[in-house]
Amino acid sequence: MGEDHAELSGILHLFAESKDLEDVGDLAHCSNIEFVCLARNLLSSLEPLAHLAHMRLLDLSSNHLRTLPSADFWVTLPALQVLFVHSNKLPRVSVVGGLAGAKALRVLTLHSNPLASANAYRPMMLSICPKLLCFDGAVLSDADFVPAAHPLHGALQRFAGRRSGVLPTRPALDERSSYTEFALYHLELMRVAHRLFAVMRPHVVL
Repeated sequence: MGEDHAELSGILHLFAESKDLEDVGDLAHCSNIEFVCLARNLLSSLEPLAHLAHMRLLDLSSNHLRTLPSADFWVTLPALQVLFVHSNKLPRVSVVGGLAGAKALRVLTLHSNPLASANAYRPMMLSICPKLLCFDGAVLSDADFVPAAHPLHGALQRFAGRRSGVLPTRPALDERSSYTEFALYHLELMRVAHRLFAVMRPHVVL
């Protein structure tokens, strides 16, 4: 990414999976970028991505992340709705607490990290990111917010089990995919998440 910074500001999407990238290069100068796929690289820091105020989707799965930035970082990404950080090296929930600053975040993945084996992992993450619609590939249900010992928990689990709360898989996007294809994927992801959330947590919607 060696173009002039003025030209970089015209980039709206980036697909750079499996490139052995150790840093994000000039991506910080792509001030209008909306969709970024950097999966399967060697990234260990996100700090250069701060202030990308238009970014709506960020895929950082299968990298070398051992911590996520503080809330101050995520506040600079006010449009971010979808974040994939599964299959990294995040050791415990405390290193991702900064996600509380990602106020627009609605879809998040953290599975296949060491932290996912922690007791109460899911409840702790939902307390950090209370506005999520979907976590680790499954749309939230009332059972996620009621303690297991509560008399209603079993009934809520059965209710959720009779409905499909799983989001659609990502289409075959690659370097040749257009901005429109990325935008349509994001739009469909959010549409389905909102629709399924209304089914899985009807009292919240009503």
